Amino acid sequence: MKRISSKTLKFIILGFGSFIAITVLFIGYQDIPIEQLKKKYTDPYSSFVRVGEMDVHYRDQGKQTDSIPIILIHGTASSLHTYDGWTSELTKNHRVVRMDLPGYGLTGPFPNRDYSYNNYVAFLKDFLESIAVKKCILSREFIRRKHSMEIHN
Repeated sequence: MKRISSKTLKFIILGFGSFIAITVLFIGYQDIPIEQLKKKYTDPYSSFVRVGEMDVHYRDQGKQTDSIPIILIHGTASSLHTYDGWTSELTKNHRVVRMDLPGYGLTGPFPNRDYSYNNYVAFLKDFLESIAVKKCILSREFIRRKHSMEIHN
């Protein structure tokens, strides 16, 4: 078996390191400014409400006279856009509210970085209170039946 000389090894390491540096420089991760994202992902139905230290992106559509709105809560790695299809149908006869949960879509992260179940329940209670919803129907993609009952008790 032939040994690789130290000169060849240095050349390989230098070449690989240069490749990584160039890749990160030109293709690497960059944050997109929030204002640019808002231009792309908001529409005339989009609103923002302050909940704690967060500006929460949400849409309140359909029959505003409906006293018990349907609240559509998206799942992990998603946004309120998950329900675009459902919303177009449900808003014909109902008021539909959907929000970007903390850490997703246009809503920033929880300031304390606590993504526990209890913190999400507290967030949902605060969000519903901030938009003056006392009773509602919750979707079940994100939370199980037991959890949705805890939110309203």
